[in-house]
Amino acid sequence: MQSAYTWVLGASGFVGFELSRQLAQSKDPEHPLVTVGHKTMNPYLMEQTNHFMKSLSDLDTPFVARFSPKVVFHCARMGSRFGLGRWWAARSGARANQSLISTLSHLPQKPVVVYCSGTLMYGEQIGFADEFSPLNPTAYGKPYLAAELPWIKARDKGLLDVRMARPAWILGPSSWFYQFFVRPALEQGYVPVYGSGNQWMSLISLADCAQQLRHCFEYGLPNTDYNLYGFEPITQEAFSSILARELRLPLRSISRSMLKKAHGTTVMEALCSNIPVRSIHPEWRQHSVPHFADIDSLVVQTLNQSLARRNS
Repeated sequence: MQSAYTWVLGASGFVGFELSRQLAQSKDPEHPLVTVGHKTMNPYLMEQTNHFMKSLSDLDTPFVARFSPKVVFHCARMGSRFGLGRWWAARSGARANQSLISTLSHLPQKPVVVYCSGTLMYGEQIGFADEFSPLNPTAYGKPYLAAELPWIKARDKGLLDVRMARPAWILGPSSWFYQFFVRPALEQGYVPVYGSGNQWMSLISLADCAQQLRHCFEYGLPNTDYNLYGFEPITQEAFSSILARELRLPLRSISRSMLKKAHGTTVMEALCSNIPVRSIHPEWRQHSVPHFADIDSLVVQTLNQSLARRNS
């Protein structure tokens, strides 16, 4: 009997690689791991998984039939560094996703799809955003919604069991943390606080994000959304203060206008967004044992990892 595979799309990316690493360590012989990524040839993925260098648009019917999935962890996003490019990439992603939906929905055994989105999809909040909050994307979420909508529509039509996972700010040694906080601190001698500094940030470690994505499949309910986060929200000023203390540097306020001039509207909206999140699924969260006891230990360890990577 042919095995039903576990898929990770976007396996060479920030979240996808950590998820692939955790799944590879679990070694489930009944559901061999298929990882798909197209930007980076990663030796670990090639050695530890069935790895394929493919883009999202290359997942044709013969490939899907050959590696028929039990679950698809979708961490792939066609991206661009520039504004108009993001909209174009999102449209391309939407077409690729629609094609993949059509193929998956015609399999004899339909897989569960766990789609890794983000809390920017909720937009600015007065209070907390939970899984019932309407989508009103801000920043990067605006173009990304186009690629996400085919999955939401497929779920609404009953074509597939699609579980939308929306991680809060994912804290790892690279990505936004290094680019907008650690690197400016090291190069300019101060830790930035963007906008008012009073905006609330919900945080989750990269390891916990991958673990909670797994739990969306293992313990989640069909066609259900899940907010992924690790702690109660923290203001950006308090977050930056932890870095300032560890680096022994002062804080400096960067106004919204200064940030927009330096990095554009999308970055400004993201870094100044106020989107504290919570979940209506406390029973599901009980299955997840966090890797960090508190925000301080998470920020300090991630900072040390960033510094080690910079110096290596």
